[in-house]
Amino acid sequence: MQTIFSSGTDGVENIITPRNAIIVSKTQEDEFFDIEDLTVRSYNDNIFNPQTLYKDGFIYPPRGGLFEMRYTFRDIVIAAN
Repeated sequence: MQTIFSSGTDGVENIITPRNAIIVSKTQEDEFFDIEDLTVRSYNDNIFNPQTLYKDGFIYPPRGGLFEMRYTFRDIVIAAN
């Protein structure tokens, strides 16, 4: 879905990241200190492999699972040239 939106946007010529590698799983190793509100931001240790869960342009959660976006303003990274 992310790539459909991006590739259909005026001015987007190419997406460099392979479609099945756009989403990454974060764990406790990705914990960081948010200097804006002086808080430690942490993640749980539920690990999933987005590349194995990628099917028909979507990444599906494991059976019985769901995805959680914890820190939207920090977790969504867009790089453009």
